[in-house]
Amino acid sequence: MRDVDWQANAPIDSKVKMPDGKEIEGPADLRRALLSRPGQFVQALTVKLMMYALGREIEPLDMPRSGRLCAMRPRTITGSRRRGGDCIE
Repeated sequence: MRDVDWQANAPIDSKVKMPDGKEIEGPADLRRALLSRPGQFVQALTVKLMMYALGREIEPLDMPRSGRLCAMRPRTITGSRRRGGDCIE
């Protein structure tokens, strides 16, 4: 991981404040933050991939389909299908 922006010749500030107010710094903290709410992460990723595949914005009528896709996620993403079950059905 780089500590200095070679173009600006200045240290890289990787601190960020998440919407819930939690501060993270670096890839390890980001990973922990994403894994702390796996259902939310999987739901957001599913919706973004659906938007890309369909070539349009997701509409309310599409949400049940995204919820079903989210529920079918492989165990390798979160370690368990039950963990983080806050996907939209």
